[in-house]
Amino acid sequence: MRQFFNRPSVVVPLVLIFNTIAIMWPGFLIHLQQNKPLLSGVWWLALYLIISELWQIMSRQMYTKKKQFTWIVYGVKFILSLLLIFIIACQSRWSIGILLVMYELYQALLYRNRFGYIETPYYPILSGFFKGFIMNMILAIGYPFALTWSNIQPFVMPFFIFMIAAIFYQIICTHKNKTTHYMVLTGTFIVALIFLIFISFKQPINLFKLVLFVLLTALVLFGFKHSKHQAMEQELYISLYTLLGILICH
Repeated sequence: MRQFFNRPSVVVPLVLIFNTIAIMWPGFLIHLQQNKPLLSGVWWLALYLIISELWQIMSRQMYTKKKQFTWIVYGVKFILSLLLIFIIACQSRWSIGILLVMYELYQALLYRNRFGYIETPYYPILSGFFKGFIMNMILAIGYPFALTWSNIQPFVMPFFIFMIAAIFYQIICTHKNKTTHYMVLTGTFIVALIFLIFISFKQPINLFKLVLFVLLTALVLFGFKHSKHQAMEQELYISLYTLLGILICH
């Protein structure tokens, strides 16, 4: 069974599905609650996210093996992404296109292994920012939009969850001592718990979510630690954690 879930042909489609749903779910849910029609170009956005997630999976695998894509491979991906961004911007708003171009530049940093970007503190922060905040904002908000706490609060837990997931990815990919990444992971998780406790005072149901989130993290961490040197299996654990974490907290 373990060998089955370490096959790229099995794991990669599951990871793509789990991650894409996790990225889109909070914003999509908030949008439905507002009883507004879906964002024009939403299916193109989903396709763009699938391609982006596939590129990031491949980039992590190449980084772990100390290899790198050729310019031609990256060029094809970049042109295809820009084409999809153009279609999305034409069908929705050009401001969304600008945000997606910024996300594309974030992904471009993964291309050059010599930068070691995936092992820097910026990687989990920007991952949480784009996947937990920007993508959900694109799906959820309308005009006018004010940066008030009530508008931002639904995106805080997705930000932390995608940050935690990115730190897990760092642990997989790093060629250095993993202790520092585990310390950062612990600190990020504690901050996320503090936030959940804070909002639990206003909504008692969040206490149940808090318990589920702690149990989920413990189970995934246990499975992650006992699947050493099984990168594909670890990718599956992380994507499942991300999806379930998002569903629990929303």
